Amino acid sequence: MGFRGDEEASTRVIGICYDVTDQMRADEWIHALAFHDPLTRLANRRLLMERIGQAQARSHRRGDHGALILLDIDHFKKLNDTLGHDLGDALLIQIAERLAVALRETDTAARLGGDELVVLCEALDVQPENAAHEAAMIGEKIDALIREPYRLEPGDHAYSCTASIGITLFHGHDTTGSELLKQADIAMYQAKRAGRATLRLFQPAMQQAIEESARREGALRRALEQGDLQLVYQPQVDRDGVWVGCEALLRWSLLDGTVLKPAQFLTEAETTDLMLSIGDWVVSTACREIASLPASTQAGKDLVLGINISARQLADPRLIERILAIIQPMRFPPARLRFEISEALLFGDFERNAVILERLGAAGIRIELDDFGSGYSSLVHLKRLPLSGVKIDQRLIAALDTDPNAAMIVRAAIGVADALTLPIIAEGVERESQRNLLLDMGCVRFQGFLFGRPMPLDAFRRAYESRCA
Repeated sequence: MGFRGDEEASTRVIGICYDVTDQMRADEWIHALAFHDPLTRLANRRLLMERIGQAQARSHRRGDHGALILLDIDHFKKLNDTLGHDLGDALLIQIAERLAVALRETDTAARLGGDELVVLCEALDVQPENAAHEAAMIGEKIDALIREPYRLEPGDHAYSCTASIGITLFHGHDTTGSELLKQADIAMYQAKRAGRATLRLFQPAMQQAIEESARREGALRRALEQGDLQLVYQPQVDRDGVWVGCEALLRWSLLDGTVLKPAQFLTEAETTDLMLSIGDWVVSTACREIASLPASTQAGKDLVLGINISARQLADPRLIERILAIIQPMRFPPARLRFEISEALLFGDFERNAVILERLGAAGIRIELDDFGSGYSSLVHLKRLPLSGVKIDQRLIAALDTDPNAAMIVRAAIGVADALTLPIIAEGVERESQRNLLLDMGCVRFQGFLFGRPMPLDAFRRAYESRCA
């Protein structure tokens, strides 16, 4: 501020200065926290949604397309669980650095949380087919970047990973930002289902399938709650036709009278905790109903109950505790319970599943290998498992008396089981010719329409009592 003194010839100036460096730094820090992920420094969800809106406005003016690319790091949880969260964070930081260097200036990379990263791409072609091709090319470039080895610690061995990638296109304001994220997530989920380490482009049919799957899951949940699920039982017999066991089979009765088998409705449940609830219901109901059969004969006391175990149940760390909590209060002998586990499921993660089977065996529960002969087993693996028997794949039994190759495989499977002293049961026996061939091969336990169809409890009880009479 300037002014004149008493003498007009003299001029004085007074100035006030403030150092605002700290304030500016604080403002920048607050802005960074509000709009960027603190770990990777990538844009956060809030900034990404703003950028999507801006990109859609530019797309509307230009008439071109944009794309949203969602990345989910495969098996990231396993990395965190085995090597620690610090190394998981180090991996995310390095991936973010690679994205920041490789992407175009018009692109935005963001982290939604966890191991989910998003890339927003602008200025793709006007034609949707060409735009989809460009987006896929960018997705493949990102995939190649992520596959490059990482050094998570100084001097550490190289670590490699892959990502499942979902891509969706947008054109102007046709779709909201939230809907675009949902579409990219659906496409990414399809990449996961395809075996991971790949990418998928969103198609409207994907969303329809997801919505239909959610509808079926909701209906199945209500069926469980309202008692629309039921069990049927199919007898298992020895060479003399004496009932030695049975298999509990799940059915869903619809309002129109249609009865669905598990393959027609359990797919949705397998990916959720609903499968655990259904599994608990099956074990509880089957044990209670079979325990209600007359025990006046020795055969009645020894009738063994077979129940199929799903992948979701086998992956549950509390499987054994759940089973024991069901059977112990009703005093159902564990030795009468036989869990049937398919070859494909068992050998999907052999080391882990072998430990679970050891614990089930220690609890007194029998384990039977289902679909034996389908091609997964080896003598080395079979010797390590606490199996109480094997069940020959019914597809082989169906062709036993018509296809020499099927007969050869069945004979070999029986030979392997005999070498390991494992009891054998042939499933799907429908003709006397099949039974006779199996007897000649050394199989003496059978299940199939030749001996009895799956029956509701009342019909099964009557047939069982007539056998015991």
